[in-house]
Amino acid sequence: MPSDSTARPVRDRILETATALFYRDGVHNVGIDELIARADVAKGSLYKHFDSKDELIAAVLHERHRSWLEVFIPAVERRDETPAGRLLAYFDELADQLARDDYRGCPFVNAAIEVANPRHPAFVATQQHNEAVYTYFLALARAARLNSPESLARALTTLVLGAMVDAHTGGRGAEAGRDARAAAKTLITHASACA
Repeated sequence: MPSDSTARPVRDRILETATALFYRDGVHNVGIDELIARADVAKGSLYKHFDSKDELIAAVLHERHRSWLEVFIPAVERRDETPAGRLLAYFDELADQLARDDYRGCPFVNAAIEVANPRHPAFVATQQHNEAVYTYFLALARAARLNSPESLARALTTLVLGAMVDAHTGGRGAEAGRDARAAAKTLITHASACA
């Protein structure tokens, strides 16, 4: 009878293992041999599903993005029903994430910094995710009829990125999220007053 770990599809085991190891140790510090041992798969199985480690890194980030869409955003939207309220709720949800004991920075930013090459699939996945965050804020700002929605959305995206880096490198956790929320509230209030 197969164990629980080997009963899951091979691709899922590889992705789950790579997600945990890359986040904990960094994408360059995790070797293929360690990955296949931890995932309990053969090297051939890994390369059957992913042509290269770079492709695997990008796949992990695409899964992280899917989780953002399917878990993080619905959690934000449960916090408030109004577009303007959801702009701030994003920062409330973010602060909760930053307060976790296992928070080690944004997986997108971490990977992009490690690979550094703007053409690397991980770098491209990071840019796409950041653009999706901007697009989400832009849609909410427009729905709330706030002034200069593009500028506001870009500023809020920058606040998110800054809070994630500060929480990790400064060890400030939820405090970084709360500071970003306070700044976001000021920007949103100003955009409301000018609308």
